[in-house]
Amino acid sequence: IIDECKRMGLQVLPPDVNESYADFQVIDGNIRFGRGAVKNVGRTAIESIVTVINDINDIVTTVATAIEEQSATTQEISNNVSQIAAGVQEVNENVNQTSSVAGEVTRDITGVSQAAEQVNAGSQQVNISSRELSKLAETLNEMVGRFKI
Repeated sequence: IIDECKRMGLQVLPPDVNESYADFQVIDGNIRFGRGAVKNVGRTAIESIVTVINDINDIVTTVATAIEEQSATTQEISNNVSQIAAGVQEVNENVNQTSSVAGEVTRDITGVSQAAEQVNAGSQQVNISSRELSKLAETLNEMVGRFKI
């Protein structure tokens, strides 16, 4: 059969963990070797493999979506904290200009400003970690895509 396909100008592609199913398939004008044609591989095993691959792809997609949502939320939190820090700094400057007894109030506001900056720094680190996790998820998805039997 393979020789006949070659004479007809059809390429027979080897089994592929991401594209092969139990039976032969037409992929981009070529014939993808079916896993069912591989010696000592039963249909049940092939169907189980396809189910696991589909489950893994679903999980990777779900994780990637969750990471994207978390990254967007973290970015929004970071922006809000930055705005809060800017607002606190403005209040601090106004209090210093308008009151001779603002020393104690200024120290309190400065403490809040420092805490907001620490929260901002922490939020930025969470954002960086979210991007790294997203890259890891993409890498995992690529690795699953390259997995071949």
